Amino acid sequence: MRAVRHTKAVCLCCFAASALACAASALLCRRLLPEGGVSLIKGFLSLARVTNSGAAFSLLAGAPALVTVLNAAFLCALSAFILKGSMRLCARAALCAVLAGGISNFLERILTGTVTDMIRLDFVRFPVFNFADVCICAGAAVFACAYVCAPARAPQSEG
Repeated sequence: MRAVRHTKAVCLCCFAASALACAASALLCRRLLPEGGVSLIKGFLSLARVTNSGAAFSLLAGAPALVTVLNAAFLCALSAFILKGSMRLCARAALCAVLAGGISNFLERILTGTVTDMIRLDFVRFPVFNFADVCICAGAAVFACAYVCAPARAPQSEG
């Protein structure tokens, strides 16, 4: 029983921290970032305010309603998987980060019609992204590592 409470507390903390960071970064970007952007580390990292009505890499930018419906369906399925799935704490916490990033993007899309992206890597040609995207990608990578590196479970005998 104590382990279950511990697991829920860790996942809730991971979710809350990720969601708060995502929401704060989007809000601060919309309110404070100048139109032309700001270079943080010359030639490496800058902040630029870009809005995206589509999904990742502006896919389906012409169909924001479809993106919203698909996003909602994914978030519902992921929530059910997190709550019902049998997995290690690391994997569950990683999926909570994915969920927090997804919910952050979803809520911003519902409230404003777009998602605000602000992180630009200047040393490579890559789309501008936001902190929610970082949570989604990092959470997915940690989940994949936790899944691949998990020890194989012995088959349970019937009877």
